[in-house]
Amino acid sequence: MQSNMEDGVQEGQGLLQRAIMGYGVKEVERIISEGAPLIAEYKLDAKGDDVGTALDLAIVSCRYNLAMQLLSGPEAGELAQLSTRSVAWSARDGRLKILCEMLRLGAPAGQCDESGRSALLLAAMRGHADCAAALLQANAWQQEHSRGDVLEWATRMKMSCFSAYCE
Repeated sequence: MQSNMEDGVQEGQGLLQRAIMGYGVKEVERIISEGAPLIAEYKLDAKGDDVGTALDLAIVSCRYNLAMQLLSGPEAGELAQLSTRSVAWSARDGRLKILCEMLRLGAPAGQCDESGRSALLLAAMRGHADCAAALLQANAWQQEHSRGDVLEWATRMKMSCFSAYCE
């Protein structure tokens, strides 16, 4: 049997998930101020197989301004470091400002998406040279498992930030 405190946390978590996915920023702020956990397991897909933080949920819901707001809050460092998909999805979507802030806060540069593709590969595949350059500066190359694929896409997309890696 769960305690009232655990019930309250789960209720806050459910409220925050719904708010992030479809309510205004003020409502999200209100729910957070009432104690809803930002660092909890939120469902990122319909089946609930993929989970992440409130930051991951904001990114998957295309709530980019909200994501930036979360990254400026008191739990920003921990939120960035514990996110499971935000780095990869921000790189994929060309969200340089969010990506750079997460990397500055210590988020893992080698993070992968739900299919196992790295943030660096996703940036290269979409031609987001600025995101790829930020990831390279954060040492993503050292963690890259698909270097050949990354270089193939970088060449195809004419991304000069990879020139030092093509020799």
